[in-house]
Amino acid sequence: MPAQAAAAPAAQGRTVTLRPGPLATALTDLARQAGWQLLFDPALVRGRSIKRATRAADAKKLLERLLRDNALEARWLPRGTLLIVPRAPSRAPPPAAEADNQPVIVTALKRETVMAETPLSMSVERGNVLADRGVHDIRTLARRHPELSVVDTGTGQQRLLIRGLASAGEPTVGIYYDESAISGPGGTTFDPSAFAPDLDLVDIDRVELLRGPQGTLYGASAMGGVVRVIFNQPDPTAWHGEARAGVDQTSGAGPGGSASLMLNAPIVADQLAARMSLYARRAGGVIRNDHLDIDHGGRTDKSGGRVNLAWTPQDGTSIQGSAIVQRTRISDAAFWYRAQGRNINDQSARTPQRNDLTLYNLTARHDLGGVTALATVSHYTWNIVREIDYTGVLSGQRDDPAICRSFFGLAATENCSAAQVAAFGSFVDSRLPGILYQPMRVADWSAELRFSSTGSGAAKWAVGAYLERRREHIASYALKVDAATGIMPRPLDVTGLRYLDSVLSQQALFGEWTQGLTRALALTLGGRLFRYVRASGGNVDIPNPITGTGALQGGRYASREIGSNLKALLSWHPAEALLVYAEASQGYRPGGVNIIPLLAPGLRVYRADRLWSYELGGKASAFDRRVSINADVYRIDWSDMIYPVSSANGAFAYNSNAGSAAIHGAELELTVAADPRTTIEGRASLTDARLSRNQPIDTSGIIARKGDRLPNVPLLAFALGMQRREPLSPTTTAIARIDFGYTSAMNTAFNRTDPYFERTAPRTQLDLQLLVEQARWNAGLSIRNLLDNKVPARIASGPAGVGQVWNALPRTASLDVAYRF
Repeated sequence: MPAQAAAAPAAQGRTVTLRPGPLATALTDLARQAGWQLLFDPALVRGRSIKRATRAADAKKLLERLLRDNALEARWLPRGTLLIVPRAPSRAPPPAAEADNQPVIVTALKRETVMAETPLSMSVERGNVLADRGVHDIRTLARRHPELSVVDTGTGQQRLLIRGLASAGEPTVGIYYDESAISGPGGTTFDPSAFAPDLDLVDIDRVELLRGPQGTLYGASAMGGVVRVIFNQPDPTAWHGEARAGVDQTSGAGPGGSASLMLNAPIVADQLAARMSLYARRAGGVIRNDHLDIDHGGRTDKSGGRVNLAWTPQDGTSIQGSAIVQRTRISDAAFWYRAQGRNINDQSARTPQRNDLTLYNLTARHDLGGVTALATVSHYTWNIVREIDYTGVLSGQRDDPAICRSFFGLAATENCSAAQVAAFGSFVDSRLPGILYQPMRVADWSAELRFSSTGSGAAKWAVGAYLERRREHIASYALKVDAATGIMPRPLDVTGLRYLDSVLSQQALFGEWTQGLTRALALTLGGRLFRYVRASGGNVDIPNPITGTGALQGGRYASREIGSNLKALLSWHPAEALLVYAEASQGYRPGGVNIIPLLAPGLRVYRADRLWSYELGGKASAFDRRVSINADVYRIDWSDMIYPVSSANGAFAYNSNAGSAAIHGAELELTVAADPRTTIEGRASLTDARLSRNQPIDTSGIIARKGDRLPNVPLLAFALGMQRREPLSPTTTAIARIDFGYTSAMNTAFNRTDPYFERTAPRTQLDLQLLVEQARWNAGLSIRNLLDNKVPARIASGPAGVGQVWNALPRTASLDVAYRF
């Protein structure tokens, strides 16, 4: 070994790119791209790898980071030769602020790009950071991202919205797990967006949150944006794993906790590996039912697992297969009634929920030399059993003269006699208490073939084809339950039964092309050609004489759509630290049919809704990326908005078109590394979403007026956070963090002429966390909603109940421990 080291030769102006894989391969590739000669003992890097693609303009800094992360260092010898040696053990790990300002590689454009150089309003969260901060699902993720809202639509149900695009029908926010898009069942109201999927975020690499219409690359369910969850992939170079466990206590609830285990297993060195994860989580419930003497309603139990196999038969070719299973059980209703008092729900029926999701995916990639080909196929089944207390709806029909006439078979010109009215009322009472018991199953097949550029030339592109077929079956029982226990008996005591089924098929061709016009200016054009066919039908096996389902005629209904989504974007990138872009893009969702009794023919079909979005945004950084800011302003013109309404008797819900809306907004994301140990973060979202013209909502005479705010859309939301790291020893660091969030008030209806209008007050949340981390383990203590703010997340009213209150997270203390091996 030479006695004297030389200074590192510069590799200026060279952007180097490394792909995931063995560390030895990465170092060799880095040296080749930078023009260095490399010497190392293979034993030093055996079993080590890099987990994600990495790109950097400074090869030397990238080398230092790779070696630092693996307890190695470089000694520079004459003539551009470097020698890799073990790092001296006395060296302390660098502050996280230094590591966090490295470039982030994303695949939001369905090709690899650096996030800071991607002309798109988006945020990225690293999986290890989310795990350490207690972010375990999309709902807890939304607390850090005010532009993403989660709206409770039922026990165990949620609707996601970005940029104020909240409505019934197909989702407005696409949810992707790796290459798989998932949509929920529509139920009897054909409203899949009310069942947003929410797999636990266990063993993930990152979450990409894309804001604004993404229809050209992601299709119809991406009008508002896309949430992409990217899992960690198998590593064929080394055995390793991680175990996590935690306990938590929520104010007024029973104890909760979580546990997870991940194991990575090489099968054939550098070629074949498996990665497995298992998890379980319990969240305590806070709802009390005095009528049935039940505590801890809303307790949620989740358990699941994931298996992923990855095979790399040769350089440039990979095949991955994965299977995910999640099982969710909710003990009872998760909301309370304002009139009954905080956390009290005295409904007459037990309404537990069951939810089982299974997802399979197979993906193959091949490097064609400057072009990557990808083929992926996904299949999922989602089984949900939804139970809803139907007592109020059924009892509300006892004085309806039309239902009474139908019950006794009278003509429309006749009225029930006093004796008939009393007899009908007695019959209704005999069927109480009651529930809706709705087993639902959705099965989906989808496939995509795409090609994307990988070079660094002036033209960058991605093109592809997409196919999907989604089939859904719903059984809707009206049942009488036991009055003493609230439990439905076996065999079932049926008041009414109807079946519905639906098939949605889509085919699409898509592409985006980015062409450099000058060194700094680039033009992107994108488009998607699509065809949708939705066919739905239903039949009534047992007519419900109380709600009138006997008037529902069997048959099938279909709607078809052929159209396109377009996108144009101009970006200006004069320097590495500055990017400005202007974009115009379309969004689209297919319409459908309503299958409920006594619906006017003109309301049987609802049209597709569409939008145009106009956005001006920018990204900038300074001081070696220790200060970064992303900001945008936008306007959305939304036409034929799909909106949920209730039937005249309140027993059924259906979809209608509610006219046009204009949404003006702005978003800001700021990160400041105040010093090497202190980081300050801020995110804010302003969304002014209003109707553009007067619009009748349903047949009851309710008028939504021009200027009314769209329901369930807060005007302002923001999240602030500060983190401080303090070394306790060369290998141990303490991290203290404080977070504050704010969400402004929102309405549940357009205006107060709606009898079910509610207004949810503004709310705040203050969180504290203390984390101690070492090389292999970390332990954290956190208190969320420290001040125990009791302002609810949402207040909602409807035919099934007035003043239903959905809690925001009560004060919760958690203790979590993780160990890596």
